Amino acid sequence: MNADPKLQEMQRRVQDASARNSRRLAERAGEARENAVAFVGDHPFTAIAGGVVAGAVLATLLPKRRRRAQSEPEDTRTQTIKWLALAADAVIAFAQQSLDSARSAGHAGQKRIEHLGERVSDGTAGLRKEIGRFADEATQNVRSAGEQASQQAKSVAGRFGSRFRR
Repeated sequence: MNADPKLQEMQRRVQDASARNSRRLAERAGEARENAVAFVGDHPFTAIAGGVVAGAVLATLLPKRRRRAQSEPEDTRTQTIKWLALAADAVIAFAQQSLDSARSAGHAGQKRIEHLGERVSDGTAGLRKEIGRFADEATQNVRSAGEQASQQAKSVAGRFGSRFRR
């Protein structure tokens, strides 16, 4: 059975839009993650203080637990709190792992840049020597040209002087 071309076009457009939205969402989530890691890396004490404050606010807003008998099943609120605690632990572990990864990537990048700088410095050492030789040769040529010009000027001055003395 052939489907209606308009229906196929609409399905294709919906799939394209869905793929576009998925990419955008993934990009935004990645940016949010990078921003969060950067913030925690730049301001670790502020991040910890924020977590403590958020925990205190949640503890204040949630009603206190009542004591219950051993046989009484856990209520939804208690299960939610346990899940939130697990999620908070996972977020903290992830943040710590991200910071460690960022630090190691930073150290590795720094070492690569240092190595590159050393290689560039080594490569330019020969160039510096060659430039030094060129500068010395240019200085000698200028000095020699100056001496020749001085001798010629003396010679010309001598010729003019001898013409006026006669």
